[in-house]
Amino acid sequence: MKIAILTSSFPYRTGDFHGKFIYYQAHGQVERGNEVHVICPHLPGLEFEEEIDGIIIHRFPYFYPYHLERLSTESGMYFSLVHSLLAWIQLPLFFLSEWYTTDRIICRYDIDIIHSHWIVPQGLVGMVCKKIRHKPHIVSSHVADAQVFCRWSILKPVIRLILSGTDFLTTNSTYTKNIIENLLPLPCPSRVIPMGVIAPEEMSDHTSITDLPRILYVGRLIEWKGVDTLVRVMVQVLQEKPHAILTIVGIGEELGNLEKLVQELGIEDHIEFLGQVNNERLLDLYSGASVLVLPSRSSRGMVMEGLGVVLLEAMSYGVPVIGSNVGGIPDIIDDGKNGYLFPCNDEKNLAEKIITLISDVTLANQFRKNGYETVRTRFSWDEISREFSEVYADTRERSIKKKREPS
Repeated sequence: MKIAILTSSFPYRTGDFHGKFIYYQAHGQVERGNEVHVICPHLPGLEFEEEIDGIIIHRFPYFYPYHLERLSTESGMYFSLVHSLLAWIQLPLFFLSEWYTTDRIICRYDIDIIHSHWIVPQGLVGMVCKKIRHKPHIVSSHVADAQVFCRWSILKPVIRLILSGTDFLTTNSTYTKNIIENLLPLPCPSRVIPMGVIAPEEMSDHTSITDLPRILYVGRLIEWKGVDTLVRVMVQVLQEKPHAILTIVGIGEELGNLEKLVQELGIEDHIEFLGQVNNERLLDLYSGASVLVLPSRSSRGMVMEGLGVVLLEAMSYGVPVIGSNVGGIPDIIDDGKNGYLFPCNDEKNLAEKIITLISDVTLANQFRKNGYETVRTRFSWDEISREFSEVYADTRERSIKKKREPS
């Protein structure tokens, strides 16, 4: 099949976490023999069209001069709109440019399936293209779009309109699906299909507990990821484990604030900021980590962590994990079996669980083994790609049958 994937989030460069799961979802379909076109926003310095690992990428500009484009930031479109009036001005231009590019790609390559990631705005673009070009349309929701419905009730009729022009809805977690179903009756079939990771054939053989405990965070440095909570928790951890090190991997708008917080707490010798790293370096960091922590939280009353793919990546390499009990994270972590959950923003509880895990080799090894099995059986990209392929094939077949029915 020829598949057009619409997204506002896609990796800018090698090692970028921004939209990494979209890359893997697209690449999984390439490996299954499908022709995949990703349509995403342009950024200065990037090609408008290129092919990477078999994925044909089309980047659409939506404002000039390009360096003033505000909707395709690492924080996500919602937070761009919250913080920038210019982003609101660019929103209709973004929609029109994405629609024009998508329509051109559908006609140029005779696309079979339109797959929109996020109900708004990609779902709206996909719905319009479905109506005009009579192509089956699939939407995937990743929690942020669902959460916006709760705050902006005026969008509810728009969402109903988009989903009525959708042949199939997938959600990245049970949490996301429940939000949508609590808002409106679904007018189309749906299925929970999480994002995943490429799991190694065997779990990495490394010791999680050493004389120098290493706590790891990997991800964007943005407010709702809660990295400042983890930094503050290190003060309590160091009272019990004075040689512990927190390694922070990633970039983002909160970097300056986090560096300032580390200085205020006087723990500079125990925190290292590595910025972006390549895959080989990241694997080394996983191999030496005692635990990975994802302390995500709500922001402006919304939970933005639809799943927590970095937890899966760490588990696939045999790293014990701790995550906050928000969003889709409980879909991954079975508390006390393959990792620890902690109450969101509860620094004392998080500190206790970090100390317990980096002190108990038996418990750490249990989490390592069970976490790896969780990924292999439920969250490998091989399995997830198969599930998306089923949805594509079934949706296309239903669309063909519908066209053959007498009007």
